[in-house]
Amino acid sequence: MKKLLYLLPLSLFFLSSSCGDDEGPVTGTTTNLNITFKAVYDGQPLVFGESLTYTDGTAFNISKLQFFMSNANLISPNEADPNTPLETELSEVKLVDFSSANATAAGATEGVTITYTRIPTGEYNAFKFGLGVIPEYNDDVPADYSSSHPLGAPSNYWEVWESYIFVKLEGRTDTTGNGEFDQSLLYHTGTNALFQEGLNFSKAMTLVEDNEANMTIELDVKEILAPTGGTPINIINDGFSHTNPEIDGQVALSTTVMQNFKNAFTLVD
Repeated sequence: MKKLLYLLPLSLFFLSSSCGDDEGPVTGTTTNLNITFKAVYDGQPLVFGESLTYTDGTAFNISKLQFFMSNANLISPNEADPNTPLETELSEVKLVDFSSANATAAGATEGVTITYTRIPTGEYNAFKFGLGVIPEYNDDVPADYSSSHPLGAPSNYWEVWESYIFVKLEGRTDTTGNGEFDQSLLYHTGTNALFQEGLNFSKAMTLVEDNEANMTIELDVKEILAPTGGTPINIINDGFSHTNPEIDGQVALSTTVMQNFKNAFTLVD
């Protein structure tokens, strides 16, 4: 993972302001910020349904990829107290879903863009977010929200585990090498214990009034399944997890998926 720095110690206090999704007043000049997420496999645009080759030679494909992003913030230096960075809130929770974009090669190349409006102008040096739904909102249910809200879709919630599904990675695997994708590949992770804090991307930015700023982050599925320097997941024998604590090994597998997922993001622009 490139340019990804883990968050400062938890004891470090942050000053914060709010904008982005907040409809309240913003003092001073503002601009827009576009954050584009691109799903790739081994650095190449990931097109759903196309055959991929795993590290052990197994053929497989991906048909769905999405994740919840919580507490997205811009970080800026604090001249009055360098040890107390300033935070500008962009959004509390967003669902990044590649279903439409990665259905085609052109869409996969363009990625999924989230546009934040009314961002205060000035100097920033990092962007951070958490992977999954923070416990404060994970204790809610879809009925608490409108259907248009990121947390309003029942399909992204497990009633049994009382948790939102933090990430979804789905596809199919050719287990026999005969060209038939005969087995499901599915990782659905959730529960408060698997929420991943500390995704912090270092990027110096000067936001200028009425001049949109841009940021591009890649999510490499190969790094989720077979992380560089780590142990590849056996996508045939360990190709399924609903984070079910009643099935031996599923929580451990989902934990690995979430940790790999966290490390699979790279700031490219």
